[in-house]
Amino acid sequence: MFLFGFVSVAFTVLMLAVASVFDFKFREVPDKVWVIAVAVGLLLSLASLKVEVMQAFVFSAGLVFVFVFVLHKAGEIFPILYIGGGDLKALVAVASLNQFASPAQTVYFSLSVFVNALLLSAVAVPVCVFAWNLFRANKPQNPLFYFIGYPVKISSIKCNSFVSPLEKVSFDGKGKRQVDLVPNVDPDDEFERLKKLVAEKKIKDLVWVTPLPPFMFALLAGYIISIFFSTNLLFLIIFSIIGSISF
Repeated sequence: MFLFGFVSVAFTVLMLAVASVFDFKFREVPDKVWVIAVAVGLLLSLASLKVEVMQAFVFSAGLVFVFVFVLHKAGEIFPILYIGGGDLKALVAVASLNQFASPAQTVYFSLSVFVNALLLSAVAVPVCVFAWNLFRANKPQNPLFYFIGYPVKISSIKCNSFVSPLEKVSFDGKGKRQVDLVPNVDPDDEFERLKKLVAEKKIKDLVWVTPLPPFMFALLAGYIISIFFSTNLLFLIIFSIIGSISF
Protein backbone atom coordinates (compact mmCIF):
# COMPACT_ATOMS: atom_id res chain seq x y z
CA MET A 1 0.00 0.00 0.00
CA PHE A 2 2.92 2.33 0.72
CA LEU A 3 4.16 1.82 -2.84
CA PHE A 4 0.74 2.74 -4.27
CA GLY A 5 0.61 5.84 -2.08
CA PHE A 6 4.12 6.91 -3.09
CA VAL A 7 3.35 6.47 -6.79
CA SER A 8 0.07 8.40 -6.44
CA VAL A 9 1.71 11.37 -4.70
CA ALA A 10 4.76 11.42 -6.99
CA PHE A 11 2.65 11.24 -10.14
CA THR A 12 0.23 13.92 -8.88
CA VAL A 13 3.10 16.32 -8.16
CA LEU A 14 4.61 15.57 -11.59
CA MET A 15 1.25 16.04 -13.31
CA LEU A 16 0.57 19.38 -11.63
CA ALA A 17 4.13 20.56 -12.29
CA VAL A 18 3.78 19.79 -16.01
CA ALA A 19 0.35 21.42 -16.06
CA SER A 20 1.80 24.52 -14.36
CA VAL A 21 4.36 24.94 -17.14
CA PHE A 22 1.68 24.76 -19.83
CA ASP A 23 -0.59 27.07 -17.82
CA PHE A 24 2.19 29.63 -17.40
CA LYS A 25 3.08 29.67 -21.09
CA PHE A 26 -0.33 29.28 -22.71
CA ARG A 27 -2.97 29.53 -19.90
CA GLU A 28 -4.18 26.22 -21.24
CA VAL A 29 -3.28 22.61 -20.44
CA PRO A 30 -3.55 19.85 -23.08
CA ASP A 31 -6.28 17.32 -22.33
CA LYS A 32 -3.79 14.45 -22.67
CA VAL A 33 -2.22 15.48 -19.33
CA TRP A 34 -5.52 14.84 -17.55
CA VAL A 35 -6.35 11.72 -19.56
CA ILE A 36 -3.00 10.18 -18.58
CA ALA A 37 -3.52 11.16 -14.93
CA VAL A 38 -7.00 9.61 -14.73
CA ALA A 39 -5.75 6.50 -16.54
CA VAL A 40 -2.91 6.08 -14.03
CA GLY A 41 -5.40 6.56 -11.17
CA LEU A 42 -7.63 3.88 -12.67
CA LEU A 43 -4.69 1.48 -13.09
CA LEU A 44 -3.65 2.00 -9.46
CA SER A 45 -7.22 1.26 -8.34
CA LEU A 46 -7.33 -1.91 -10.44
CA ALA A 47 -3.89 -2.96 -9.19
CA SER A 48 -5.16 -2.87 -5.61
CA LEU A 49 -7.39 -5.87 -6.48
CA LYS A 50 -10.04 -4.53 -4.09
CA VAL A 51 -13.59 -3.98 -5.29
CA GLU A 52 -14.25 -1.26 -2.72
CA VAL A 53 -11.23 0.71 -3.97
CA MET A 54 -12.48 0.51 -7.56
CA GLN A 55 -15.97 1.59 -6.48
CA ALA A 56 -14.49 4.46 -4.47
CA PHE A 57 -12.51 5.57 -7.54
CA VAL A 58 -15.65 5.86 -9.68
CA PHE A 59 -17.78 7.46 -6.95
CA SER A 60 -15.27 10.02 -5.66
CA ALA A 61 -13.95 11.11 -9.08
CA GLY A 62 -17.53 11.40 -10.34
CA LEU A 63 -18.67 13.41 -7.31
CA VAL A 64 -15.76 15.84 -7.61
CA PHE A 65 -16.53 16.23 -11.31
CA VAL A 66 -20.17 17.08 -10.58
CA PHE A 67 -19.21 19.65 -7.93
CA VAL A 68 -16.66 21.53 -10.04
CA PHE A 69 -18.84 21.27 -13.17
CA VAL A 70 -21.69 22.98 -11.31
CA LEU A 71 -19.23 25.63 -10.10
CA HIS A 72 -17.98 26.08 -13.67
CA LYS A 73 -21.51 26.63 -14.97
CA ALA A 74 -22.32 28.98 -12.08
CA GLY A 75 -19.27 31.02 -13.11
CA GLU A 76 -20.80 31.62 -16.53
CA ILE A 77 -23.68 33.38 -14.78
CA PHE A 78 -21.75 34.91 -11.87
CA PRO A 79 -18.18 35.74 -13.07
CA ILE A 80 -16.89 35.99 -9.50
CA LEU A 81 -17.39 32.18 -9.19
CA TYR A 82 -15.70 31.41 -12.51
CA ILE A 83 -13.49 28.32 -12.65
CA GLY A 84 -11.82 27.32 -15.89
CA GLY A 85 -12.33 24.00 -17.62
CA GLY A 86 -8.69 23.08 -17.04
CA ASP A 87 -9.06 23.62 -13.30
CA LEU A 88 -12.11 21.35 -13.34
CA LYS A 89 -10.16 18.58 -15.07
CA ALA A 90 -7.22 19.03 -12.70
CA LEU A 91 -9.38 18.42 -9.61
CA VAL A 92 -10.90 15.30 -11.17
CA ALA A 93 -7.37 14.07 -11.91
CA VAL A 94 -6.32 14.75 -8.30
CA ALA A 95 -9.34 12.80 -7.03
CA SER A 96 -8.54 9.94 -9.42
CA LEU A 97 -4.93 9.65 -8.28
CA ASN A 98 -5.48 10.09 -4.54
CA GLN A 99 -7.84 7.46 -3.19
CA PHE A 100 -8.42 7.25 0.57
CA ALA A 101 -10.21 4.78 2.81
CA SER A 102 -13.62 6.12 1.83
CA PRO A 103 -15.01 8.19 -1.07
CA ALA A 104 -15.97 10.92 1.40
CA GLN A 105 -12.33 11.32 2.45
CA THR A 106 -11.22 11.48 -1.17
CA VAL A 107 -13.80 14.15 -2.01
CA TYR A 108 -12.89 16.14 1.12
CA PHE A 109 -9.18 15.96 0.24
CA SER A 110 -9.75 17.09 -3.36
CA LEU A 111 -11.89 20.02 -2.27
CA SER A 112 -9.27 20.91 0.38
CA VAL A 113 -6.68 21.12 -2.40
CA PHE A 114 -8.99 23.46 -4.31
CA VAL A 115 -9.75 25.66 -1.28
CA ASN A 116 -6.06 25.86 -0.36
CA ALA A 117 -5.24 26.92 -3.91
CA LEU A 118 -7.92 29.62 -3.86
CA LEU A 119 -6.67 31.03 -0.56
CA LEU A 120 -3.05 31.01 -1.69
CA SER A 121 -4.02 32.87 -4.87
CA ALA A 122 -6.13 35.32 -2.89
CA VAL A 123 -3.04 36.23 -0.83
CA ALA A 124 -0.13 35.87 -3.26
CA VAL A 125 -1.59 37.77 -6.24
CA PRO A 126 -2.60 40.96 -4.35
CA VAL A 127 0.74 41.04 -2.51
CA CYS A 128 2.72 40.73 -5.75
CA VAL A 129 0.59 43.32 -7.55
CA PHE A 130 0.87 45.76 -4.63
CA ALA A 131 4.66 45.32 -4.55
CA TRP A 132 4.83 45.96 -8.30
CA ASN A 133 2.77 49.14 -8.02
CA LEU A 134 5.00 50.42 -5.21
CA PHE A 135 8.12 49.62 -7.24
CA ARG A 136 6.74 51.41 -10.31
CA ALA A 137 5.27 54.26 -8.23
CA ASN A 138 1.86 53.71 -9.80
CA LYS A 139 -0.89 55.82 -8.24
CA PRO A 140 -4.45 54.72 -9.03
CA GLN A 141 -7.49 56.87 -8.34
CA ASN A 142 -9.18 53.87 -6.73
CA PRO A 143 -7.05 52.55 -3.78
CA LEU A 144 -8.36 49.02 -4.41
CA PHE A 145 -6.46 49.02 -7.71
CA TYR A 146 -3.19 48.94 -5.77
CA PHE A 147 -3.90 45.28 -4.97
CA ILE A 148 -5.70 44.00 -8.05
CA GLY A 149 -4.21 45.73 -11.08
CA TYR A 150 -1.60 47.94 -12.70
CA PRO A 151 -1.54 50.42 -15.60
CA VAL A 152 -0.37 49.53 -19.12
CA LYS A 153 -0.33 51.28 -22.46
CA ILE A 154 -3.34 50.18 -24.48
CA SER A 155 -1.31 50.23 -27.70
CA SER A 156 1.19 47.74 -26.22
CA ILE A 157 -1.39 45.09 -25.28
CA LYS A 158 -1.19 42.02 -27.49
CA CYS A 159 -3.75 39.30 -28.14
CA ASN A 160 -3.78 36.67 -25.38
CA SER A 161 -1.73 38.88 -23.09
CA PHE A 162 -3.26 37.22 -19.98
CA VAL A 163 -4.62 40.46 -18.55
CA SER A 164 -8.16 41.80 -18.29
CA PRO A 165 -9.30 45.46 -18.13
CA LEU A 166 -10.27 46.79 -14.74
CA GLU A 167 -11.76 49.92 -16.28
CA LYS A 168 -14.70 50.00 -18.65
CA VAL A 169 -13.94 53.10 -20.71
CA SER A 170 -16.82 54.93 -22.40
CA PHE A 171 -16.31 57.95 -24.66
CA ASP A 172 -18.58 60.93 -24.08
CA GLY A 173 -16.30 63.60 -25.48
CA LYS A 174 -14.23 63.59 -22.30
CA GLY A 175 -12.98 60.02 -22.31
CA LYS A 176 -14.90 59.25 -19.13
CA ARG A 177 -13.78 56.11 -17.33
CA GLN A 178 -16.18 53.82 -15.53
CA VAL A 179 -14.70 51.36 -13.00
CA ASP A 180 -15.50 47.72 -13.65
CA LEU A 181 -14.15 45.44 -10.92
CA VAL A 182 -15.28 42.19 -12.57
CA PRO A 183 -12.54 40.84 -14.87
CA ASN A 184 -13.59 40.20 -18.45
CA VAL A 185 -13.26 36.48 -19.12
CA ASP A 186 -12.59 37.17 -22.84
CA PRO A 187 -11.00 40.65 -22.92
CA ASP A 188 -9.52 40.72 -26.44
CA ASP A 189 -12.59 42.39 -28.00
CA GLU A 190 -12.56 45.10 -25.34
CA PHE A 191 -8.87 45.81 -25.92
CA GLU A 192 -9.48 46.12 -29.67
CA ARG A 193 -12.23 48.64 -28.97
CA LEU A 194 -9.90 50.63 -26.71
CA LYS A 195 -7.14 50.60 -29.34
CA LYS A 196 -9.52 52.14 -31.86
CA LEU A 197 -10.43 54.90 -29.39
CA VAL A 198 -6.72 55.54 -28.80
CA ALA A 199 -6.04 55.63 -32.56
CA GLU A 200 -8.84 58.18 -32.94
CA LYS A 201 -7.27 60.15 -30.04
CA LYS A 202 -10.48 60.02 -28.05
CA ILE A 203 -8.92 58.54 -24.90
CA LYS A 204 -5.47 58.39 -23.32
CA ASP A 205 -3.25 55.45 -24.18
CA LEU A 206 -3.53 53.98 -20.70
CA VAL A 207 -5.77 51.50 -18.91
CA TRP A 208 -5.60 49.66 -15.61
CA VAL A 209 -5.65 45.90 -16.01
CA THR A 210 -5.77 42.92 -13.69
CA PRO A 211 -3.56 39.87 -14.31
CA LEU A 212 -5.03 36.47 -15.10
CA PRO A 213 -2.47 34.34 -13.22
CA PRO A 214 -1.90 30.63 -13.91
CA PHE A 215 -3.97 28.77 -11.33
CA MET A 216 -2.08 25.48 -11.71
CA PHE A 217 0.81 26.79 -9.60
CA ALA A 218 -1.66 27.46 -6.80
CA LEU A 219 -3.17 23.98 -7.21
CA LEU A 220 0.32 22.44 -6.99
CA ALA A 221 1.07 24.39 -3.81
CA GLY A 222 -2.40 23.58 -2.43
CA TYR A 223 -1.82 19.88 -3.07
CA ILE A 224 1.58 19.88 -1.36
CA ILE A 225 0.08 21.60 1.70
CA SER A 226 -2.83 19.14 1.80
CA ILE A 227 -0.85 15.92 1.28
CA PHE A 228 2.27 16.65 3.33
CA PHE A 229 0.83 18.81 6.11
CA SER A 230 -2.76 17.48 6.15
CA THR A 231 -3.92 21.08 6.35
CA ASN A 232 -7.06 22.81 5.15
CA LEU A 233 -6.10 26.49 5.23
CA LEU A 234 -9.71 27.64 5.49
CA PHE A 235 -10.31 25.61 8.66
CA LEU A 236 -6.93 26.73 10.01
CA ILE A 237 -7.91 30.38 9.54
CA ILE A 238 -11.38 29.86 11.07
CA PHE A 239 -10.01 28.02 14.11
CA SER A 240 -7.30 30.66 14.56
CA ILE A 241 -9.93 33.42 14.56
CA ILE A 242 -12.13 31.51 17.00
CA GLY A 243 -9.11 30.85 19.23
CA SER A 244 -8.11 34.51 19.26
CA ILE A 245 -11.67 35.54 20.16
CA SER A 246 -11.90 32.94 22.92
CA PHE A 247 -8.82 34.23 24.61
